Amino acid sequence: MRQKISGLIIICLIFLITGCSTRVMSKSSESFSSIKSSYHKFSGSESKRINCKAGYEVKVDCTTKVEEGTLTVTLIEKGNKTPLYTFKNDEDDSYTFTAEKGKKYYVKIVGDDTKGSYNIKFDKIN
Repeated sequence: MRQKISGLIIICLIFLITGCSTRVMSKSSESFSSIKSSYHKFSGSESKRINCKAGYEVKVDCTTKVEEGTLTVTLIEKGNKTPLYTFKNDEDDSYTFTAEKGKKYYVKIVGDDTKGSYNIKFDKIN
C-alpha cells in the first residue's frame, strides 16, 4: 500500500513539474535564441524567456505548421495578461519590439491536441 501511495505521489509531482504537457513522437531543440519542435501530438504549454537588455530592439520570427488541433504562439510581458503579439499560424510571421527597463519577455506556446511544428527565433537588431 505504501508503495502505491509513493508511486502516486511521484506521478503527481511529474505532472506538476511538467505543467501537465503531453508530447507524442516529438523532436525538439532549444538554444539561447531559439526554440523549435515538431510533434505528432502536443497538448499543454511551454515558454521561453527572451534575454535582452533595456533599449535593445528585438525581432521575433515565428514559423508554424498546424495539421490538426490548435496552436497559439504569443509574445508576453511578465505580469501582463494581455499578449504583446499573437503570431499567425501556417505562415512566416515576425514582430519587433523595444525592450523596456525592468521588464521580462517570454514566448508562450500553447497546444491543444495539435499536430505540426513550430520554429521561433529571436535576434537583437541593434
